[in-house]
Amino acid sequence: MKKTLKLYMVDEKPYFVTLDPIQIGDKAIVSVNNQYPSIVDCINQQVIDLITNPRLTLTKAYKIFLTPETINLDDKTIQQINETQSTVEVEINGQEITYEL
Repeated sequence: MKKTLKLYMVDEKPYFVTLDPIQIGDKAIVSVNNQYPSIVDCINQQVIDLITNPRLTLTKAYKIFLTPETINLDDKTIQQINETQSTVEVEINGQEITYEL
């Protein structure tokens, strides 16, 4: 399965996010105009409704797909992605994730 992921840096740590639907129990990154990203625990439907149907149209929510602990890229590559494209294609085979840079 191939997926396009977007890179967000939160507290100087990399997270890859996706536009997949957010469900109860997920973690999401919420940003305003792609700035000021913060991590939100989606503990109930009310939280999900607040971040997926915001009053401010510039507010966007993305489901966290890969956390800093599961990203197997070096700092230089992460910095390069962040500076040039901010998205990356990945191939997922079971537990193995291959990055197409």
